[in-house]
Amino acid sequence: MRASATAGIEFFGTTMRYSEVEQYGAQHRLLRLGDCDFEFDVSEVLFELGTQKYLDVVTDALSEIFLGTTATRFRIAIHHPTARIFKSLRISGDDDESSQENVAFESALMHDEAWTKEDRQTVLAQPRSPSTVSAQAPTLEPILVSELSGPVRQRLHAVTSGIPEASPDVISSTEALLAVVRETASKDDFDGYQLSIGLYPSYTEFTVTRGREWISSQIRSEIERGDVAYFAVHFLGLSGVTMVNDVRVRIYGTGVSQEQLETLGSVFFDRVSVLNPISTVDLETDQFDDEFQFESFVVCLGAAL
Repeated sequence: MRASATAGIEFFGTTMRYSEVEQYGAQHRLLRLGDCDFEFDVSEVLFELGTQKYLDVVTDALSEIFLGTTATRFRIAIHHPTARIFKSLRISGDDDESSQENVAFESALMHDEAWTKEDRQTVLAQPRSPSTVSAQAPTLEPILVSELSGPVRQRLHAVTSGIPEASPDVISSTEALLAVVRETASKDDFDGYQLSIGLYPSYTEFTVTRGREWISSQIRSEIERGDVAYFAVHFLGLSGVTMVNDVRVRIYGTGVSQEQLETLGSVFFDRVSVLNPISTVDLETDQFDDEFQFESFVVCLGAAL
């Protein structure tokens, strides 16, 4: 069995985070992890303005960072609200064309502007069981949908043009999070409910999983930090989780603080902690500075898993 490497890239605000993970069988080894701060809002440049001189700066930075890379796959994780990310359902056994038509109809209902099939990506949200029998009665399968406009996709391909043979896939930040959650759940042998809370300056994301199964996600824009616990309990109820005492809570993102841990701890007690994605790879955390914020790399590292 040959090892293969995947690179993960994330843009948010003025910062680009990057990672590279080598996989051999079920083992993951971290090859690189870091960030790069620009003197401009890189998210705005890539996803809105498209200013060429700044795009060239990003292209040069990526070329330098991934000089000599062994990665054969590149994944760029996109945050809300740059991408439209939502949950849908499909009937198991449906052909792709029927599923795409249904998702396109849902998207048109939720947004003012309709995007093309080429702008849309659908991912089966639950890991398939190897024992699944095709002869079983059809069921509803949850799918994770992300949509990103064509011009933005073109810019993302352009800024990776300096990396030999790089043709990046674009995934949602939710999909990247789920990769980390599933890896940590497998390592912990955890099959209960987990509420993952992504704390960012412009939004908060709540995601409920059970073991490796995705239940639901929700985005809240610019809520007061003191209200996160309230919305967490509310979202659990909407997701059908009524026994709050059975839920463990993991927080991640660039807005994690001791204050948030204490506030959530007043509701979830000792079941609250920071989601450290480094446990998904073969690497000891003491190789980094004590103040290194692993929780801010959840999406970036998840893109490489």
